[in-house]
This record gives sequence, structure tokens and C-alpha cells, in this order.
Amino acid sequence: MLQEVFQALDADLMNQLQHVKLDDKDGHTRLVMALQINNAVRRQLWQMIQDGAVATESLKLRGRRID
Repeated sequence: MLQEVFQALDADLMNQLQHVKLDDKDGHTRLVMALQINNAVRRQLWQMIQDGAVATESLKLRGRRID
């Protein structure tokens, strides 16, 4: 579901970027920054999810007896 949200946001930002007036440099700059921030947040959340999965697996392995 989170991926769908980011994809929808990307699509919306790209649509806005395509329809921004050519002489609106500030609007274009803000949209590009929004895309960059969206991608940075997505990468950060993905890394946190992966780190959490690795940590969970590590805890599960530590809890097992090795005979």
C-alpha cells in the first residue's frame, strides 16, 4: 500500500511538472524538489523497513537453541 501511495504521488508530481508553464521557474523548481524529497523519503523508509526485517530475523535466530 505504501508503494502505491508513492507511485500515485510520483504520477501526480510528474503530471504537474508536465503542465507547469515554461516561464514559471519557481513552480518548476518546487516540483523538482518535491520529486527529490519524495524519492529520498521513499529510500529512507525502504531502508528502515529492511533494517527492521533484518533486526527481527536476528532476534528470532538469537532466541533459538543451538544443540
